Amino acid sequence: MSANRLTLDTNILIYAIDRDAKDKHKRAIAIIDQAIPLDCVLTLQALCEFYSAATRKKYANHEDVSSFIKELMVVFPVITSSSKTLPMGIMQSFA
Repeated sequence: MSANRLTLDTNILIYAIDRDAKDKHKRAIAIIDQAIPLDCVLTLQALCEFYSAATRKKYANHEDVSSFIKELMVVFPVITSSSKTLPMGIMQSFA
């Protein structure tokens, strides 16, 4: 893990699947493409939020959202948080 690890926010994932978002859709796809060679992970929380929002708001159907999540999981490691995550994040912001 590097000090420059990043993750993709739920909104980036939403815009990546929402073709009606036009410019935001294109930018989200570009951000994801740029993140591939970097130390990028996806949080389980973001993927769950993405699935819920994308299907509830009908940005895409269940099959398309599920397929997209599976594709993302092939490219990026998925991490979960623990009780140590928040204190570590707070300490990093003051370093």
